[in-house]
Amino acid sequence: MSVSIASPTRGSALSSYRLLWGLWIAFSLIQGALYFQVAVSPGRIPQGMLFASALLLQAIGIPLYVLGKEFTSQAQAVIRAAAAAAAFDGLAASILVLTGNRFGTISSPGGLDPLESGYIATILLVSGLAGGTALGVLRWRILQAQQVQTAPQPLDSRWRRYLRSALLWTAAATVYCWLIGAGLWAAGGSNSRNFIPYVVSWTAAGLLLFAPIPIVSSDREGEGPQKRILRYLKYAIAVFFVAIALTSPILMGMWFLYFPFAFVVYSVMLSPPLWTWAVLYVFSAQTLKQATTPPEHRLSSYQPVRLAPPSSKIVWWSVAGQVGALLAALFATVPLSLGLHGIGCRSVSSMDATQYWFWKAYKGFASEVNSGSRMILRPAVASSTCMSLDQRQTALISDPMLISNGYVAAARAWAWLIDPEQWDSERTKEIRKELTRLLGRDFSSYQELEAWWKENNRYLVWSGMDELLEVRKRDLGVPINQDVYQLRQFEGWRVVVPSRLQEPSIFGPEPAGGDSAYPWINALDFDNEARFRGMKLDVAYLIEILSGEQQRRIQEYLHSRFNQDFSTREEWRKFFAQIPRPHPWRMTRVEAQGWIGSLQVHGNKPVFRDQSVRNLQFQTGLTYSRLEDFMVWLQNPENTRGEEWGKGEEVVRDAYDGPEPFSNKSLALDWLKLITDQTFDSPEQWVQWWQKNHSNLILSADGRKLVGKGKWTGPGPLTRLVESDFHAWHRFRSDDAQRPCIDLSGQPPGGRLRTVGSARFSRSC
Repeated sequence: MSVSIASPTRGSALSSYRLLWGLWIAFSLIQGALYFQVAVSPGRIPQGMLFASALLLQAIGIPLYVLGKEFTSQAQAVIRAAAAAAAFDGLAASILVLTGNRFGTISSPGGLDPLESGYIATILLVSGLAGGTALGVLRWRILQAQQVQTAPQPLDSRWRRYLRSALLWTAAATVYCWLIGAGLWAAGGSNSRNFIPYVVSWTAAGLLLFAPIPIVSSDREGEGPQKRILRYLKYAIAVFFVAIALTSPILMGMWFLYFPFAFVVYSVMLSPPLWTWAVLYVFSAQTLKQATTPPEHRLSSYQPVRLAPPSSKIVWWSVAGQVGALLAALFATVPLSLGLHGIGCRSVSSMDATQYWFWKAYKGFASEVNSGSRMILRPAVASSTCMSLDQRQTALISDPMLISNGYVAAARAWAWLIDPEQWDSERTKEIRKELTRLLGRDFSSYQELEAWWKENNRYLVWSGMDELLEVRKRDLGVPINQDVYQLRQFEGWRVVVPSRLQEPSIFGPEPAGGDSAYPWINALDFDNEARFRGMKLDVAYLIEILSGEQQRRIQEYLHSRFNQDFSTREEWRKFFAQIPRPHPWRMTRVEAQGWIGSLQVHGNKPVFRDQSVRNLQFQTGLTYSRLEDFMVWLQNPENTRGEEWGKGEEVVRDAYDGPEPFSNKSLALDWLKLITDQTFDSPEQWVQWWQKNHSNLILSADGRKLVGKGKWTGPGPLTRLVESDFHAWHRFRSDDAQRPCIDLSGQPPGGRLRTVGSARFSRSC
C-alpha cells in the first residue's frame, strides 16, 4: 500500500520560500560583517571583500537557480539544490586560489590564514547544504501544488547531462575536501585553508575525466539504479587508470613503472567522492516515469494520507542550520591549541616572559586567560592578536631580570614613539607620563631625554616596586642580556639592495621576522601608532637618499675615518680588499683589550712572555721585541681601530650608491611610491612634497601607506630640507661594535641587518 503526502498549498509554500530566501540573505550579511572581525589583515582587504562577497552571492544566486528549475521528484529537487549550494563553495575556493597571486602570498604570523578561508568555506558549505535542502523541499511543494498536470519533458540533452554531472562532481569533491581539511584541523596537523588547492585540482580533474561518463555511457533499458551506479564507477576507474598511466612518465619520471601502486593509492583516495557523485547522479536523473501527477490524482480514498511537515517548520530548521554554520565557521577560525579562547584570533605567536612584561608596561593586554598550562593574552592595541605563554615561560614570569628586560624594552618603545617636533603636543605629554611611570622622572626636552637615555639605558633595572626602573651600575664583566642592554633603534639607517620589490612584511600578513629578541619591535606588527612612526621615518630616510644628503654624509664619514678621497664604490672596495689591513685598522679594540687583560695576569711568566711577543708581532705586523712596548701600543685606542674597518666595508657594500638601474635613488623612488599615496618620478618633487607635507601625514585606513590630510597640487620653489626626521633614527643609540650603525653625523654606534620582503634594511642605533 502506498502512502501519499498531503502538502500545503502553493501560496503557503511560495511564501515560505520567499521568507527563507530573505532570512538567508540577512544571515549572509551578518556572517560577512563578522568575517571582517575575525579575518583580513592590512593589505588583504580587497581580496577579503572579494572572498566574503561569495556569502551574499550564494544567498541570492542559489534560490534564484532553484526557483527557475522544474523537478520531477522531491529527491531530485533536494539533491540538485543542495549540490548547487555545495558546488558554489568550491567555486569560491577556486576564485581565492586564482586571485592569490594578484594580492600576494597567503601567509601570516603563526602560520595562520589572514583571510580565514576556513570561515568562508564552512559557512558556504554548511549553510549552503541547509538552505539548499530546504529550498529543494519548498520548490517541490510549489510544483506539487500546481493544479495543472506537468507535461512529460523530453530527455535532457547531452550538454544538460554533462552540466548536471559536473555540478554533482564539484559538490562531492568540495564536501570531501572540506571533511579532510576539518579532520586535519582537528588533528592539529594543518589549518583550515589547506583543502583549497585540492578542491581546485580534484574538481578540475573530475570535470575532464568523470563528468562526461554519463554522456558517453547512456542509460540502458531495464537497468536498476544499483547497476547504473556500478557501471558509472567501473568506467570512472577505467578512465582514471588510463589517465594516470599516460601521465605517470611526466609526473613520476623514472619511477613511472610504479604507477600501479600510485593508481591504487589515488583510487582509494578518490573512491568517496566517486561513490557520492555516482549515487547522486543516478538518483537525481530525470526519467519519464517521474512526471508530475495532477493534484486531483495524488490523493485517493484507498491510500492513507501522511501530512507533510509545515513549510514554516522547514524554514526554521534551515535557520537553525544557518546558525550552526556560523558557529562552526567561528570555531574554524580558532587555533586548536588555544581552544575556545582563540575565537577571533587573526594571528597567534608564542611569547616569553620578557615579552610579557614588555607588553604589560607598554600598552597593556586586553585580556589574560589561563588555559591549561599556558596563558593566552591579547594586546590592548590589537585584541585579534593572540599570544601564548607556555608553561616553561610562565614559571619564569617572576624572574627579576626578565621583568627588568621587559620594562626597559617598554621604556625604549615609548621613547621611540616621540616625534622631536611634537614635544609639546598632547600625545607626547601622554607618552611622557608613561615614561615618568617607568623611569621615575620627566624630561624638559627631547635632547635631555636623548642624553639621559644614552648615558643610563645599559644600567636600568627593575626597582622591585610597581613598574619603576632605577639606574644601577652593573658589573659588566658578568654576562648580561645583550638583547636588552644594547637595544638598537629600529628606525635606523637602511639600504634597499637591487632586488625585485615586494611589499614590506609590516604592511602585510607577515610579521617583522627575526626580531623576537627585541620584544618592543613586535609592537610594529600590531600597533598603528608604532607602524605610523616607523613608516614616517622610512620615508624621511628615503627622502634623504633622493636629496643626496645620504651620499654626502657617506663620503664625509669615509674620508674622516680613513683619510682617503676616493669617489667611486669600486675604488673604496679595492681599498678595503687590502690583506693584511693597514694600521691602525689591523687589530680591533676588543682584541686589544683581551691582550691587555692576559698580559696583566700572565705577563710575569717567561714562557708566556716569549710566546706573546711572537704572536703579537705576527698579529700586528710590528717589530717590537719587548712585551712592555706592545703593552704601551695596545693601550692607545688610536692604534686598534679594526671595528671601523668592518663598518666602513659595510657602508661601501650596502649604502654607497651604485649605477643605474639599481641605484639607491631609483630604488628609493619605487619604495616611496609603495608606502605613500604619491607617484612622483622626480627626486626634486619628492623632496618638496616631504618638506610641505611631512607634518600632515597620517596612516591610511588599511595601515599600508602614508597619506596626507590635505592635497598638495605640486612642487613649488625648492626650500631647505626638514632635518628633524632625517636624524630621528640616530636617537637612543648604543655602542655595540658588532655591526655598523651608520650615524654619519658622528661616531658610528651599533646596528644590525634585517631583511624585509626582498629588500635588506640595515637598522641602526
